Amino acid sequence: LLTYILLPIYRYVKYFYRYIGIIILIKGEDMDKKCLSKFNERLKDLRQDKKLTQTKLSELTGISQSMISAYELNQTRPTDYVIITFCKFFGVSADFILGLTDEI
Repeated sequence: LLTYILLPIYRYVKYFYRYIGIIILIKGEDMDKKCLSKFNERLKDLRQDKKLTQTKLSELTGISQSMISAYELNQTRPTDYVIITFCKFFGVSADFILGLTDEI
C-alpha cells in the first residue's frame, strides 16, 4: 500500500527538483556570460599594455599559449584559478578583469 502511495510522490518530487536544478543552471550560465563578457577584451588589453606576446605571457604565468589565445578569442571560459593568476600577474582586481568595474 505504501509503495502505491509514496512511489508516485517520490517520482514527482525527484523530477521537480531536477527541473528546478535545470532552471538554476541556465540562470547561472546567463550570469557567467554577463560576468565574462569583457574578460577577453580586458585580458588582451592588459597583455598588450605590458607589450607581451601570448607566448611570453604563457611562460610567465604557466598558462599555455593556446589557452590564452582561446580566452582572448572568447572561445572558452577561464577557471577561477586562471582568473586569479591573471589578476595577480597584472595587479588588477577580479572585478576589473571580468568587466564588472572600470576601476583597476
